[in-house]
Amino acid sequence: MQALPVDGVAARALGAQPLKPEKSTNFSAGIVLTPAPNFNVTVDAYQIKVRDRILLSETLSGPVVMDALAAAGIQGIAGGLIFSNAADTRTPRPRHRQHLSGRAGRPWHRDDQPVGQFPTRPSSPISTRSPTRSPHPGWC
Repeated sequence: MQALPVDGVAARALGAQPLKPEKSTNFSAGIVLTPAPNFNVTVDAYQIKVRDRILLSETLSGPVVMDALAAAGIQGIAGGLIFSNAADTRTPRPRHRQHLSGRAGRPWHRDDQPVGQFPTRPSSPISTRSPTRSPHPGWC
């Protein structure tokens, strides 16, 4: 199986439409707090919305596909995959992190050099992409 060019006769016979460019909007915000000396907390979040997302179809094959291709005068292709503007998606992502640094207090230690940094990264959700529009019922 192969991905068929969207403007090709075979893809059009299988229902391909001209592609529209994807459009995206990105919102982001963040804040840094210093509640105590040598301790910072950062909180940031973003959300990316993509409209008219270009996706590849599942494999199109079988008797119905073969009949559609034959009706378009196409021989030698048993099926394929087509690209389409199949969905709108949204990817939200919150994130926070603490940063603690300190001094060893040893006489040979330079005051302007931190002893170490102890970053911690609490568990936060993995980025997920959720469809907000889809031609398939039940996907949203």
